[in-house]
Amino acid sequence: MEENKMNQGQAPETEKIALDDARRVKVMSPSMLVLKRFLRNKLAITGLVILVTMFLFSFVGSLFSPYEEGQVFKTEEEIKKDYAGAIYNNELRYVVKEGEELKNSVRSAFILAKNKGQSIFESGDVKYNWTSYGEDFFTIGKVEDVATAMNLAKMFDIKEIVSGVLTPEFRANFEAAARTEAEVFTADGVEYQIVKNGKAYTISRAQDIALASLYTFDAYGSNSAEAVETFEFRLEAEKAFHAGTEEFIYNGATYTVVEDDGVAAINDASGAHFAGMSKIIVNPAASDGTLDVAFKDAARAA
Repeated sequence: MEENKMNQGQAPETEKIALDDARRVKVMSPSMLVLKRFLRNKLAITGLVILVTMFLFSFVGSLFSPYEEGQVFKTEEEIKKDYAGAIYNNELRYVVKEGEELKNSVRSAFILAKNKGQSIFESGDVKYNWTSYGEDFFTIGKVEDVATAMNLAKMFDIKEIVSGVLTPEFRANFEAAARTEAEVFTADGVEYQIVKNGKAYTISRAQDIALASLYTFDAYGSNSAEAVETFEFRLEAEKAFHAGTEEFIYNGATYTVVEDDGVAAINDASGAHFAGMSKIIVNPAASDGTLDVAFKDAARAA
């Protein structure tokens, strides 16, 4: 009895739990595990704060912004774009007489002969000659032999190749040119060339079929475009320009040439601008663009 009383008066001893006892493990739900891992990740918390801030700002941001939601911002800027280009022409440009042909082989032979100083050259079986009117303008002609001559003790035996050319004026002017060793003479309004080979002479005449020039032409209107593109107009205009004469005649009309620092204006009989010629080529930047003559003149003057 007494022992039982003593046991009742003492506090019960704490029950010891083993380390591997299942009661020591606290069971957590999957959601709590995810939450704890999320809260331990500082980068994830930072991202959450940013997302919440952006979300809230999408609703209340307009209260702090000085701009309205539908306000459109406009500005004007000047964008520079190539409109045209200008270059000095350093390549000969050819204009061929209507009805004639100037093949590339003839052009190459002409350049070769010009560089060698040979006034007559051949391409294929055809003879050609060229005449210089300056460093940047030449005519190219098709040569036809009209007569031959032999110097016999200061007497000339001349034989015709083309019937009718051996007139008294032809004979006299040829003999005078041959004695002075001239290469060109004129008879009956026709210019002839002399090629000497020892005591033998070949007399030929040439018909201009093309011109080669560094100058470009611009028509001032539709009424002048057709004429400006012709071989005859350009030939007379360039001859007058390089000779320093102020007038030339084309198709029965008189034109004047006004030169200013390498650029020439060609006026008709009334004084109106008819065409312009220059070594400066002005072309539009766009392949399908066009430029009026006034713009080209202003660009060349600049």
